[in-house]
Amino acid sequence: MALILKEGCYDFISGSAMDFTTFIDENTDIHHIFPRAYCELKGYKREKWNSIVNKTPLFARTNRILEGNAPSKYLNKIVNDSTVIVDDLDRYITSHKIDTLMIRTDDFDVFFVYRAKALLDLIGAAMGKTISNRDSTETITAFWGKL
Repeated sequence: MALILKEGCYDFISGSAMDFTTFIDENTDIHHIFPRAYCELKGYKREKWNSIVNKTPLFARTNRILEGNAPSKYLNKIVNDSTVIVDDLDRYITSHKIDTLMIRTDDFDVFFVYRAKALLDLIGAAMGKTISNRDSTETITAFWGKL
């Protein structure tokens, strides 16, 4: 999450830059992208929906709007209830290494693999190294394919 903040992510609603300064000022926390209640309702495995792959920094007021809804529902709510236009919202979401199409269609499995790859790429770039074992049997079993 520190690397996402360092890269320069934006709050989903206000569009404010999220950095280490605003982290404290805005009561920022790490929250689920696919909310817990939604994931439990869908029967997704806890080890996946509760992993860091499904979490991102969000301002407290933004997280309250997400509630336990599917991403498609809370994204529509953000657009309908605020002054955020779709193109701006997509830019804010993408800054968190999240593919907008995958969460707009509530495709958790495809989202999960895409985001895991994006986070590994971010970590590898920060270390100046390639992440190993992305094609191991264990990885393929856990993620349904190579990362």
